[in-house]
Amino acid sequence: MMINPILNREVITLFRRARTYCWITIYLSILIFVVVSSWPAHYSSSYGVIDLIRTSRYTAIGILCVMMTLIFVLLPSYMATTFTREKEENTLSALAVTQLSMFDIIWGKIQVGIFYTIYLIVITIPLFGALYKLGGFALSEIIQGYIIILSISMAVSLWAMFFSVISSTSYKAISRSYFFFFLLLFILSFASAYLHQIGLGYILSSSYINPFMSIEAIFLGTSGGRYTSFNLNLSKYSSKNLIYGFFYEETFKIMAFYGVVSLVFILLIISAYRKLQHKWL
Repeated sequence: MMINPILNREVITLFRRARTYCWITIYLSILIFVVVSSWPAHYSSSYGVIDLIRTSRYTAIGILCVMMTLIFVLLPSYMATTFTREKEENTLSALAVTQLSMFDIIWGKIQVGIFYTIYLIVITIPLFGALYKLGGFALSEIIQGYIIILSISMAVSLWAMFFSVISSTSYKAISRSYFFFFLLLFILSFASAYLHQIGLGYILSSSYINPFMSIEAIFLGTSGGRYTSFNLNLSKYSSKNLIYGFFYEETFKIMAFYGVVSLVFILLIISAYRKLQHKWL
């Protein structure tokens, strides 16, 4: 199978930039700090097996949530320049007259976001490898945490790409992407407060929508960490209660929700590209 030429070019360009390695170093440093500060060696000799398992689970949750937060910060700034950089360098018009179709170009740009996210996920595997030695969680739970992060990252990449298509400069695209993000948080906080007043607060507080709560639900058995007793089992469900003996219900539902969100943004990108591509020729 031939690699999309856009993906090939973007990946080479990405790893030629010094700032890429700067951000990756900061990203890993923060995650390593989370692990080191939570490592059981910091506690007393009376630290028991239950405490070890609890620490392992909480640290795994912490790493995944910090990863998601950092990816939320890093991805928009990169993906918002996927089309604007082409405009600024006057290469978009040349790209538009190649044998690549509109869908090839858009799909190539989407693949860049997927690659970047997978790269940020893969470099954290050694951290979880060290943590796994403590016990307390199953590999399937970590894999599903990664799947949730990838699902959210896809939606984040696509909204940044949409602003990249409709903006004339990288500065505008990046600022609009982050403004949209904070506006979304502002709107959702008001919507959540209103829904709580009318007794429907569970809609936006659901682990099927909130990725942080979804990860907590997978590792702790309840969203928000509200539980009365600690479960020593590696999984909060027996295998017969898991979907295909592997997936938690929360994982499938959050994938479906953000899959729909991603599809909406893909359609918006295609529509905006069709309307504006004549200006680039």
